[in-house]
Amino acid sequence: MYIASDVSGKIRTDKFVVIGSVWMPSKEYFRYRKWVKSFKQKFSLRREIKWSNLDHHNLSAYKEFLNQSFKKFSFRNRVLLCAPKYLWGGKHVKITGYMFAWLYWALIIFSIEPILKEFSVPKIFHIFMDKGELSEEQALLLRESLKAYFKEKKFKSFIKLSNNIDSKDCELIQLCDLIIGSIFTKFNIPSEKVSPEKREIINYINSLLEAQKEKYTIPVGTKIITHVDFSSDGLFYISRPFFEL
Repeated sequence: MYIASDVSGKIRTDKFVVIGSVWMPSKEYFRYRKWVKSFKQKFSLRREIKWSNLDHHNLSAYKEFLNQSFKKFSFRNRVLLCAPKYLWGGKHVKITGYMFAWLYWALIIFSIEPILKEFSVPKIFHIFMDKGELSEEQALLLRESLKAYFKEKKFKSFIKLSNNIDSKDCELIQLCDLIIGSIFTKFNIPSEKVSPEKREIINYINSLLEAQKEKYTIPVGTKIITHVDFSSDGLFYISRPFFEL
């Protein structure tokens, strides 16, 4: 199983921060990588596929990229939509990268059980983290926390976490970037300040997610979680204190 993770937003300044992931089985992943390369050649996309690179010149290509990705390939996306002022009960705390490590941890454990109801438990979980999100020490904390969770659940899978991956070299991160970029913009930026092209893609991604609606359950029993509201379109809305400080 291949998992690409990315974050959009700043915890100190933005109303909402979005941490997202795309999960794809190994066989699909290698097929997807090959397809993306041919797709970019076909549409003469020289720059990486990225939310910040979206404009009127590549709007049609981006829509087709999303349409074919959702239509041709088996994957699942999961997103944590965090309201920072509620994360710690409104307390003034020092924001650290370790909190991001725990948010990534929460995103993965919330996702793993419902996803494994559809797919068999893989031998290896390959986790790609976009560069600049976590230090090596924080990534180690995340890896060890996931290993402890896997041991508790009796998963015999190996965790291979690759930190500081350049998104130019990871097609799954590019797909993840488009999804979380649209969600971040939808919840943080007034519509009149968003370009027509991005508004169109926001609506298009929303329609794709609506078509993918399914019912999931959330694993319980962990002391670190105090409250989570879950939406069936693949979004986790964290609306109350998340960390017990």
